Amino acid sequence: MLVMQLMSPPSALAAPTDPTQGGNSESFSELTEWAETHRGAGEYATSARAFAAAYAQLTEHEQGGLEGDITVNNAIDDFRLAQEQDSEDIMLLVDELALLELFGEHPTREHDMPPEITEEIARIAKRIDSLERAWEAKATPKKPVEDQPHPGRKLAGTLLGIGLASIGGGAALTTNGLWNIHRVDRRGAELLATIAANHGGSLEMRNGLRERVEDWQDAWYVVGTRLAISGGALAAIGIGLTTWGAVRMHRARRRSLAGISPIMTGRGVSIALTWRY
Repeated sequence: MLVMQLMSPPSALAAPTDPTQGGNSESFSELTEWAETHRGAGEYATSARAFAAAYAQLTEHEQGGLEGDITVNNAIDDFRLAQEQDSEDIMLLVDELALLELFGEHPTREHDMPPEITEEIARIAKRIDSLERAWEAKATPKKPVEDQPHPGRKLAGTLLGIGLASIGGGAALTTNGLWNIHRVDRRGAELLATIAANHGGSLEMRNGLRERVEDWQDAWYVVGTRLAISGGALAAIGIGLTTWGAVRMHRARRRSLAGISPIMTGRGVSIALTWRY
């Protein structure tokens, strides 16, 4: 668990070195005074760690007394304010948890931990778990580019759909036109044969009927021919669109794609490279 990796032993808690003093041998009063100075400046992370270090400087008897309780409460207050300033800094939570564990290890509190301290430990553990989950979510590689709908494939699919529909519509028009030509030709032939076989009426009347039938045939020949030509043109356009769409689809599938995903963890940052061709 990340907390176990980052957490130092409680006895190792110490504030940053006072620039006016050498080493890390500050006394309780010096650390407390330093903490108050940084608290007044709004530097709560520094003041909280200074209070924690001051608590560690107390004797076991003092840690179990009122002075120890006041120091820990001051540290808790400043740790909370520091966490409000930087809610993503997990080390603030780890340092506070280390202080509270040291506080709870005192013999006088072995079976009598103050409820507010227990609640604070639970809050910290919950927040650490929340941050770790967020880090894990960021560490999950992003969806590779090739798995996302490619613009070329979408256009290719549209072209294929329109092209196939055009081929179907063109074939239907052509069939309808040719069928009409055939039907008009057959029906006209039947009518002309009937007129030729019927000797009733005058020759002028029969010639007039023959001309009307031929005009009717010519008119429907034009309609049928136009339907057939229009259907052929539409089908040709459909074949062109279908071919274009198929070529674009093929190219979209063969195009080399690369995906780079940063992976952030508590130990550092790494990069995942995904390559498909």
